[in-house]
Amino acid sequence: RRLNRSPPVTLLDVFQENARRRPRRPLILFQDEVYTYEDVDRRSNRVARLLARRLGGLEPGRTVAVFLPNQPTYVWTWLALAKLGCPMACLNCN
Repeated sequence: RRLNRSPPVTLLDVFQENARRRPRRPLILFQDEVYTYEDVDRRSNRVARLLARRLGGLEPGRTVAVFLPNQPTYVWTWLALAKLGCPMACLNCN
C-alpha cells in the first residue's frame, strides 16, 4: 500500500482557506449574532496576540487548558491556540 504523499490538512488549514476565499460568508450563527469568516479570523488573531503576550512562555506544542461556555468565544480561542501551534485541553461547563 502506498502512503498518500500530500501533506495533512488540518481544521485550521480549512478555516484559513475559507477565510481567504469567502471572508464575508457567515461561519457562526449564535442567538441573534452572525460572525463571518473574516470576523472570526480577526478575533482569533487578536486572542492569539493577547495569549502570546500574557502567557510569555507559550510555545508551539504546549497544551493550554481552556474553560469557556459554549459560545462563539470558544471557537476563536481554539483557532487562536491552533494558530500558535498549541493544543487546547477543553474544559467545558455545559
